[in-house]
Amino acid sequence: MQKFKYDKDSLMTYIKDFNLDLGYQDDISILKEEVDLGDGYISPNRMAIHPLEGCDGHTDGSPSEFSLRRYKRFARGGAGLVWFEAIAICEESRANPRQLYITEQNKEVFKTFVDEIRKTRSEVSSKKQILIAQLTHSGRYSKPNGAASPICAYDNVELRESSGLPEDAFTYAADEYLDSLPDMFAKTALLLKEAGFDGVDIKACHGYLLGELLSAYEREGKYGGSFENRVKLLMTSFKKVKEACGDNFILTVRLNLYDSYLKTENNPGWGGNVDKMDLTEPIKLIGMLKDMGMKVINITMGNPYHNPHINRPYNAGGYTPPEHPLVGLGRLIEGSAKVKQEYPDMIVVGTGYSWFRQCAPHVAANEIANNKTDIMGMGRVALAYPDFANDIINHNRMFSDKICLTCSLCTKIMRAGRFAGCPVRDQEVYLPILREVRKYG
Repeated sequence: MQKFKYDKDSLMTYIKDFNLDLGYQDDISILKEEVDLGDGYISPNRMAIHPLEGCDGHTDGSPSEFSLRRYKRFARGGAGLVWFEAIAICEESRANPRQLYITEQNKEVFKTFVDEIRKTRSEVSSKKQILIAQLTHSGRYSKPNGAASPICAYDNVELRESSGLPEDAFTYAADEYLDSLPDMFAKTALLLKEAGFDGVDIKACHGYLLGELLSAYEREGKYGGSFENRVKLLMTSFKKVKEACGDNFILTVRLNLYDSYLKTENNPGWGGNVDKMDLTEPIKLIGMLKDMGMKVINITMGNPYHNPHINRPYNAGGYTPPEHPLVGLGRLIEGSAKVKQEYPDMIVVGTGYSWFRQCAPHVAANEIANNKTDIMGMGRVALAYPDFANDIINHNRMFSDKICLTCSLCTKIMRAGRFAGCPVRDQEVYLPILREVRKYG
């Protein structure tokens, strides 16, 4: 891949060469504006931290001192909205033995966790930071005991064959099992509300169970085939959570607009396929969720286990991507823009900015100024540079010597079963972990 120089002139040259609908705005003050999220909540600025799994909780599902350290860094960092990592709705739905999982038994630990984060925030700002928790069933990526225990919506041959697991390792969720999940989502959401969160996100992306059901064209029964059947579990879960948690509580979805899987004879793919993006069904689903009261949506694409260049374009990773990262970023940002165009009063949290490094606030400010998104969401950047928002607020810039390099080392140590973090910028904690992975695997 040709080395990219991270400045305005180089960026605009590449954007022109790839014929992308992206821009660069020198004035980034729009990122400092408040955003009304509805339900009585106002984010103090247009910057958010995306959900980032730390894989550092205790085995009972409660957050550890490493979890608290990470979120205290986010609390001090200045982003108006912190979207917490995936929290499992049941034991078998955990993606790893250290994934967060709230229960009646550890609810008070979570409450103390949230209180500590809010206290840390209050020490640096009088403006409330909005805290949203993500609810998940990991589906085919469930590993509650450390060994793969996939629970799939249907037999996706492409994903099965690329997994390296034997065919008999896969369990396929029966309708009766899926019937039980909305109540689990509702129960977990209520526990999180009682623990002090401002809202919850029902995760329907990245190949996890609710996201996978959206492409279950070939599944039989009431959760497969037609569009109405494929979105049924998400819609029912949304309804149940809303009933359980009531008003004055944010209810949202992190949604895959586009999976980018291979097209098969009977499965055209959710949001299209690897050959062509088609957002007809995702846009329709968002409208249905909006009619049920959803005011905020977090947009993403792809599957980090299978095609990470789609959902988090990188400079170094497990394979050489088939396209320049800017092409993938253009796709992600185009998706957010199409949602905003269709539903202008929906608050859209955009994705795909980390790769731009210090140019990120300028690209995001341009998108917001042109009504193509509302909030700049940062994922990997937050692990490397948790105070990116403070630097934008106080210095009108992000500093190149603090930025995420999109080198994928945070993913490398996480995939090796260790705690996730940035070995480059947060060396005290995570460089020894990287060295251990390199030495022992």
